[in-house]
Amino acid sequence: MAVVGKHSRSVKSSTFSLPILLVLSGFGIAELQTTACSSPFHSCSERRTCAASAGRNAAEAGDTGDAGAGDHSDGGSGGVLGTQAGSAGVADDDGGAAGQASACGDGLVEGGEACDDGNSVAKDGCFKCTVEATFKCDDESPSHCQSTLDCATGTSCGGHGQCSDVPGGGHTCACGVGYSASAGTCVRTSCVGAEGTECQGGDCCVSPSVPGGKFKFGGAAGTTAATVTTFALDKFEVNVGRFRRFVAQYSGHPAAGAGAHPLIAGSGWQSAWDSSIPGDKAALAKDVANANGQWDASGANDSMPTDWVTWYEAFAFCAWDGGRLPTEVEWEYAAAGGSDERIYPWGDTPTPTGMLDTSAEYAVYACLGGGAAQGCSVRPVGSRPKGIGKYGQLDLAGSALEWVLDQYAQFGPTCENCAHLSGDGRSTRGGYYSSNEQSLRSTERDDHDATIQSSGLGFRCAR
Repeated sequence: MAVVGKHSRSVKSSTFSLPILLVLSGFGIAELQTTACSSPFHSCSERRTCAASAGRNAAEAGDTGDAGAGDHSDGGSGGVLGTQAGSAGVADDDGGAAGQASACGDGLVEGGEACDDGNSVAKDGCFKCTVEATFKCDDESPSHCQSTLDCATGTSCGGHGQCSDVPGGGHTCACGVGYSASAGTCVRTSCVGAEGTECQGGDCCVSPSVPGGKFKFGGAAGTTAATVTTFALDKFEVNVGRFRRFVAQYSGHPAAGAGAHPLIAGSGWQSAWDSSIPGDKAALAKDVANANGQWDASGANDSMPTDWVTWYEAFAFCAWDGGRLPTEVEWEYAAAGGSDERIYPWGDTPTPTGMLDTSAEYAVYACLGGGAAQGCSVRPVGSRPKGIGKYGQLDLAGSALEWVLDQYAQFGPTCENCAHLSGDGRSTRGGYYSSNEQSLRSTERDDHDATIQSSGLGFRCAR
């Protein structure tokens, strides 16, 4: 037996001026000034190049030539044009002969502005602003500018790919492993083309984060002090719709090392497993098709949890989908609510009775169907919202039994991001649609041969 990971032994911007760019006014020469801004949406003045008349901008005022003081009848006269311009008079409400920059545009000169020309008044000390390249601005006062580069926000590809702007507008996405470009963003490949109805109207590919921490593996009676690093775990069990997209693109076994846990050496796909999985999409579709399973090539069962898959097929799907199978400790940590060490994913109560009562609203189990006797069959993923776990996962109890990474073995007194990579069979967790109430406990463990296929035996992925 090998336990991999850290564990004990077990028996088992800046503002800048452009002095080269000069505008000749009716009174003198003024510099153009711009202010860079890190935000993609901000005031026009921060993304426009504005010119102010040297004789009429207070910022350009010199030591000689005092301006006349304006009043509300005829305004003040401008400073004397010379090597050093005088300070400007203040224009009145009707427009005087001279104005100062603080009276331009919206009437406010914000930090770093040379002017803010938000109006068409002539001789007010400001010229029409020029919009910087790759920005567009409205004509409001004060006006606002926004970048015309799609990638400026850094979220155009959903955070899962490299965004590249296209000259003239638009962008392209070079998406990461498990993601495909769709409608200008990167979408989990297994959800491209999904109708949006397969997971109770939600996103089938959402993977809520599970904050890392410490807990006792095995619950109150457990003897293993476990530590888990933050990871993400799919909200829903992998449904038939997502698995059909995997089959459609399947071309053979994963590459060696694919689907590995980032903190557990040797946890990726092994070349020795290559012969344990079908060689092409036709063979894979045939392998998962069974009268007792949920597979349906037509899409009629897309909302049902995928079952009748081997451990190897589950592993291959998660690797293709940009994820991996969760370790057994990670799975229990999520189901138990971390240090809460919940008896069931939803808490310690209500306690399932195996009867058609209110407790049946928390999990699909004991052939209780959709809350009424509907035969002994599985229900669509996410059918029991009351049974949601602390971190946002559904169906951690009941619905489908779930493969995890580990081979079945006993744990030692400590485990830090550990997993059993050798042992007897592969561990499964969570109970399924016909199992009893005991199987719904967060600590309940089971094991199966990695090649077994069965109704109600499915999986979800970690990331």
